[in-house]
Amino acid sequence: MKKKYQPEICEHCGQTKTYELPLDKGSAKIVISIVSAISKKGVNEIHPTREMDLSGSKKWFTTNLSRPRFHGIIAYVNGKSGYYCLTRKAGKFLRGENIPRCAIISKVTGKQEGYLPEMTTISKLLKEPIMWSGNEKNIIELLDPIEVGQTQMF
Repeated sequence: MKKKYQPEICEHCGQTKTYELPLDKGSAKIVISIVSAISKKGVNEIHPTREMDLSGSKKWFTTNLSRPRFHGIIAYVNGKSGYYCLTRKAGKFLRGENIPRCAIISKVTGKQEGYLPEMTTISKLLKEPIMWSGNEKNIIELLDPIEVGQTQMF
């Protein structure tokens, strides 16, 4: 039986100080849209609201960027307000490798404090296999190069 996450409790007020934030299908879709936009731009930095079409069914992406950011899949670009980049962990995730499914977030600091042991892949989140080609495949390879003897999953 899987052990349930127990949030840290404040000894003064009894409120939770931490919470678990799982990766979900929406997080995977956000990352897929970002890799697509970055592959078109040719530079690993993107300002989602300025450089991506986030209208219609993708309007919610901007309010949910913290999910993949707390998991280390995307990161802020230093010195460029509103810009994000894909990380090496994004390369692993997009390639189909296992990464932790739930991050532990501190309500006090607003930062990620660790992970729960459960792992997931992009295909598990989307409930379908994902195949990359062209510029997107090249971006993923640049983010996390295939090591000698490593199996390529796309």
